[in-house]
Amino acid sequence: MKELTETRSKVSFAVLILGLAAASFATAADLNVPTAGYPTIQAAVNAANTDDTIHIAPGVYTGQVQIISKTLTLIGQPGAILRATETMPPFSGSPRGNVPIMGIRYSQVTVRGLTFEGERLAGRVAPPGLGHLVGIYFRQSSGNVESCAFYGFRESTPGTASANVITVVSVAADATDVNFRVVGSTFADNYDGIFCVGSATHQSINVTVENNTIVGPGPLENLDCQGIFIREGVGGRIAGNTISRYSYVGTAAAFPIGFGILAANEANSPAFGILQPLIIEGNTLRDNQAHIVLIKGDGSVVRNNRFQGTAPGIIPAGLGVTGNGVVIANNQFEKMSEGIRLMGNDPTFGTLLGIAVDAQVASNRFCEVTTPITVQPLASATQTGTLLCPFPPPPLAIAPAVLLSWPAEDDGWTVESATSVDGPWAASDATPFTQDGRHSIAVPTDGEHRFFRLRNPCPFGQAAGFGEQLCARQSPSVKLNCEDYSHGQRIRALDGRCLRHQQGHGPGNAVVTQSGSDICPVAVRVDRTQNHAGVQFVNGQFMSTLEVGPENRGPVKLTNCGFWGTEATREHVRHLGPSSLILTACHFTGWDHARKGDPCIRAAGGRLIVNGCDFMDDGKQAILLEKGLKAATILGCCFRGAKGVEDQSGGDVQVGLNTGTAGRKG
Repeated sequence: MKELTETRSKVSFAVLILGLAAASFATAADLNVPTAGYPTIQAAVNAANTDDTIHIAPGVYTGQVQIISKTLTLIGQPGAILRATETMPPFSGSPRGNVPIMGIRYSQVTVRGLTFEGERLAGRVAPPGLGHLVGIYFRQSSGNVESCAFYGFRESTPGTASANVITVVSVAADATDVNFRVVGSTFADNYDGIFCVGSATHQSINVTVENNTIVGPGPLENLDCQGIFIREGVGGRIAGNTISRYSYVGTAAAFPIGFGILAANEANSPAFGILQPLIIEGNTLRDNQAHIVLIKGDGSVVRNNRFQGTAPGIIPAGLGVTGNGVVIANNQFEKMSEGIRLMGNDPTFGTLLGIAVDAQVASNRFCEVTTPITVQPLASATQTGTLLCPFPPPPLAIAPAVLLSWPAEDDGWTVESATSVDGPWAASDATPFTQDGRHSIAVPTDGEHRFFRLRNPCPFGQAAGFGEQLCARQSPSVKLNCEDYSHGQRIRALDGRCLRHQQGHGPGNAVVTQSGSDICPVAVRVDRTQNHAGVQFVNGQFMSTLEVGPENRGPVKLTNCGFWGTEATREHVRHLGPSSLILTACHFTGWDHARKGDPCIRAAGGRLIVNGCDFMDDGKQAILLEKGLKAATILGCCFRGAKGVEDQSGGDVQVGLNTGTAGRKG
């Protein structure tokens, strides 16, 4: 856990308020980077007035950005990357000497659509024991972080140097309240994710963390990390996030545990204070050592979350709680030794962490959990509705309804209803099903006269945004037989979020042919596909990077595809997850544009097959197999120079019948 003590000047904040008031009469403007007037992001920030918007073009931007006493919006076009360097200075707004890519003080800032790359520089941007590498640092500032991506905020070799992706600080006893929101963003290959600390005397930060994907680096031996760490003075809502792979297997840490979500008031460490209330709901937590821990979380609510598996290390558990009146309801726990721990006189920590008093534990489900609920000595709870798998069938309700159906060969149609034939029409929220060659829905009648109609929101052949017509007309999975060469667009198979996913069948599958994506940082990202079917790309052309995310488990296959790079391209292929990736008869050129030694293919998970591919660039690293890869077969490929395959994985790797290379190193 972290300790942090920071103060601020009352005069400085008063100056901010007066400055913002004076600027409020100015007309908001749009500033574009890079241009002759604003060659850098910092130049645009310095020139910006209240409520201005800075638009950042594709490209790699180095150097620290400092925003002080401003109200701004920064919007990155696809391919806009802010990259850390070893020469970045400590931020003037951080008394502890933290070194962020973007430092924000006494401001209100929205950051949207930007990629932040830490370059694994933790421990190299500041002396040990002083500042941390940080992506965005908010001090006494409100902010929104929307649809951003953060990679590489860690060390190159895991050690003891710390790094935070986002830090939010408003700690003074008289701190003015701030609002902070991060939504729809991706965190991967980092140490700590989001860290918020407020005032010890009152709630100074209202936080909202929604619909993000946060993947940890665990298990680690030298550093305990957290996906989300909430400290004193912070209340709000954490919802809809997927958090995974936070675990610690070392022995040196005071609390030798990796946490998916940790909330603790450490203002008077080593004693723990009472937290501000939190609502933690609708999250999915996978393979963390301790998924969620609330220490003295009085009045907090933990509901509708899904806890899946645990990770190596001591005290692997789903949910640990102390405090008065915590509500724990409608959660599902799967494949772990202990589901809920209501702490009291704990065998390891005694009563240091507090005692769970009058916890309300209702309607939670447990499947393959050795000990579903532990109530330690001194703790107390009211338990109702606990279910163990196999779960009983749901209750059957009988109500009057009308059955509507249409031929199954006509896909993509939706049912709309209205109380008048003249409308207004609204889509029905009933779930369709297919039986006897027809699509059908059952709509409750509730005694009201209603009219119904079928509507195809995107008829076949109609111009639409990429993938929309196929999602609605041809395929219940992802996208098929499409072309897209508008700059900055990409193919995204995110959980197969089309009709099949909406109908409750989980991730989708697809065969994507004659498709392309042009001039963007990530041409294809596969987050999740069906385990047994996956996704196949045939005869594709991609002007940047294929990224297979850490949550994907379905096979990803590419046949007869071409990759070429832009100025921002590092790798053409990043394989992070446990799935299989198969590349056949593909060619690659233009990776590692900056000549920093990045490989064309970086594989750090699952299994890899590369067969008959042509790596066309001279003197560049072609394939790097990193720790976490289980197996690889690399056969019949053509390399240029001696940098063919480097194996750091320790997995089962077979390399043979390749030309133009010295072969496998490692």
